[in-house]
Amino acid sequence: MTHPAIAAHKPTILLVTPPPLHETHLLGDDLKKGYKEITRLQRVTAQYADVVRELAGEYHDQNVVLVDLWTALMKEATRLTTGYVPGGGFLGSLEKGYSKGLGDLLVDGLHLTGAGYKIFLKEVLPHVGKGWAEEPFDNPAWIFP
Repeated sequence: MTHPAIAAHKPTILLVTPPPLHETHLLGDDLKKGYKEITRLQRVTAQYADVVRELAGEYHDQNVVLVDLWTALMKEATRLTTGYVPGGGFLGSLEKGYSKGLGDLLVDGLHLTGAGYKIFLKEVLPHVGKGWAEEPFDNPAWIFP
């Protein structure tokens, strides 16, 4: 953000947390691929999400904005998971077992479904294009000269 070509545009930097995982789905796919155990863990992904939150907080005064995809998806997955009981590990972890909510939001336990992308879009839109509606149609500032 300190390079003159970048600083001239005064960009807003969006830091996005990684989405949660659905370990039960991933485990099945990993075993089919010949792995002896799961290759990604929900608790590790949660740690990455925490680091992104910390960085966004550290640089908030430099126009860095947090898009907390992890939290948004976990809230929706919790809402969609009938009988969810807090405690005993993360939703989507092997300890918690299968989560219909995460199954609806993550197509393969890792990548977002259409429903997951709708949540992502909802989280991103408030930070993109602020003020574009006030830009003159014939000479908007967002077009690179």
